[in-house]
Parts: sequence; C-alpha cells; structure tokens
Amino acid sequence: MDESDERLDNTSDKVYNEDVNGLKRNKNPNKRRPVPIVRQNRLTRLFRERGGKVWQDEEAFAYLDLQGADAICLGQDIIVLQRKPIISEILEELYHADQHFRGEIDTNSRESVVLAEIATQQYLLSVTEEYGIPKSEVKQTQKALKAYQKELEGLRNEK
Repeated sequence: MDESDERLDNTSDKVYNEDVNGLKRNKNPNKRRPVPIVRQNRLTRLFRERGGKVWQDEEAFAYLDLQGADAICLGQDIIVLQRKPIISEILEELYHADQHFRGEIDTNSRESVVLAEIATQQYLLSVTEEYGIPKSEVKQTQKALKAYQKELEGLRNEK
C-alpha cells in the first residue's frame, strides 16, 4: 500500500461540502466551463512543486462519485479533481490544501471545517476578477458562503 492508498483509508482529512445540501458546483454540461489542462497545470504548479499530488484518473472519478463530491482535498498533499474541473473547484481545493499545510483545519471539529469553508468561499469571491470566475460559479460560491455561515451559527448556538 503506497502513501496515497493510506491517505484514502484515512478519510477524516478530507474537506468538502459535507452535510450542506445543494452545494455541489454546476453539473450541467452546458453551463460548466472546464479549465484547459495547460491552465490547470499552471494553477497547480506550486502545489505540485511542494510535493502535492493532483489525483485525476478513473479511480479518482469513482471516488468522487462515491463521496458525492465535485472535488476533494485529502489534506495538504492530495487534491482530487474531475476529468474537466472548473476554476472554482481547482482554486477551492488548492486553498484547502494550503489551509492544511498551514495547520488551520482540525478535521475532528466540524466548526473548524466550517470555518475553513467560510474562509475558502470568501477567498474565491475575492479572486473572482483575477481568475475570471464565471458568474454562475460566483453565485454558487455566494450560496455556499451563506449556507456555511448559517451552519456555523447553528453550531455555535448548540454550545
């Protein structure tokens, strides 16, 4: 079993839109604007140079389907992407990997994960123009941000 197989067995490191309904990125093929592989490679270059792996093969696609996710970050060194990811999926998972790298996420705490999601959605909104994020993805990001803020409020009210 290699290191990536061990990581898959420990799914507590993954950060994705878990427990928040309706937050999947646009699945309509007519509205998705996939990122060309050359641009994807440019976007992920620094991540890969520090030892990160972009998992994007048939097994990865099956794993995403099994998890019901568009993309997943499995800690600081593995992101899982679809065949033709959109810009928001790539940027979101890279940001989560950076959060893990900086030690900002406690995967055993739902509040920590939700705070990380909020920070990530805010980041995506802040780089909309820089990366040319389409309006449909911006709307989804705004929707996700509101949902995570509501979830955070609920978590804090439980205490």
